[in-house]
Amino acid sequence: MAGSAGTAGAETGAPPLSARVIGWHWRWPVLLASAAFVALLGAVVGVYSVLGEPPILEGDHGVLGIGSHARTLIVLSFVLAYTLGAGLFGLAKAPRELDRLRPILRLGDPKWHAFRGRLFPNARALSIAASIGAPVGAGLDLLPYLLRMESQGELSLHSLPFMTLLFAVLAMQALITIRQSQVFYEVGCQHLEVDLLDLGALSPFAAMGLANAAFWLIGSALASFLVTSDANVWIVAMVIPVTVGLGIVGLVLPSRGLHLRIRERKREELTRIREAVAGERAGLFSTDDGSPPAPRMPALLAYEARIESVREWPFDTSTLRRFALFLLIPLASWIGGALVERVVDAALG
Repeated sequence: MAGSAGTAGAETGAPPLSARVIGWHWRWPVLLASAAFVALLGAVVGVYSVLGEPPILEGDHGVLGIGSHARTLIVLSFVLAYTLGAGLFGLAKAPRELDRLRPILRLGDPKWHAFRGRLFPNARALSIAASIGAPVGAGLDLLPYLLRMESQGELSLHSLPFMTLLFAVLAMQALITIRQSQVFYEVGCQHLEVDLLDLGALSPFAAMGLANAAFWLIGSALASFLVTSDANVWIVAMVIPVTVGLGIVGLVLPSRGLHLRIRERKREELTRIREAVAGERAGLFSTDDGSPPAPRMPALLAYEARIESVREWPFDTSTLRRFALFLLIPLASWIGGALVERVVDAALG
């Protein structure tokens, strides 16, 4: 088994574990995320049991009988499970999209495997990212008390380990998103054979960007449910712009190199066409009665117009429509969450 895993890693240019993730069906990330959510809910119950504090269900207090601290832990658990599942799905998707570009890439096998291997950050890079994200999460969790937005009597450290773990995982996922986007950027800018009349072959760039955007924007929408107190409002208000920004960067960055490459190819092709048009123009306006007409001129002008109309980004109307939908999800969740909160509070008196 170890030998076969190592062989798979050598063939794909990725570590053995990453080689297994590439072949995963979408149900495996979903199952792992579900298992993680159940385990984290168990940890929530364990936190309350160990500290010997009142049970999670607090009778008439809180929304639907669940106290604000418990609700925060439940939402954090769900966001953590989502981040794990969506992150594994993204790890599996990136190499598949890169594989679809193989026929139009000017890359030898060694360099090709090197690019595929770069889609998976090594353990050291992930550890550094986690060590940066973890204190950020802890700091955000303690910020309301440091700024005296909540009284010391209301101090609760239940969410501290959850926030620390969540931001460690988010930092690792941000590293993965940026690393994968850089790989697609370099491939699109330096190693791609672009046919201006067949941009359909470039769809993996848009697919990768949409996957990145969906991950961060949907995660941003889930984070809005952390608003369980006035203090949490400020935390979410600081985090959500970052996640939305990562979603936009995740959409654009993988295609940025391709954009530059298409623009360069358009400029080269238009220069060649206009040189041909100039040559045909000389015959068209020749005063020599015996000179032949310029039969290629209409075709050249039509081809010039066709090349000028080629879009310089791999985003078609469908891609932009889906991105707009993903962008609306956080906005709808923020507004809807606020409305539901008030309706439930009014219903419970």
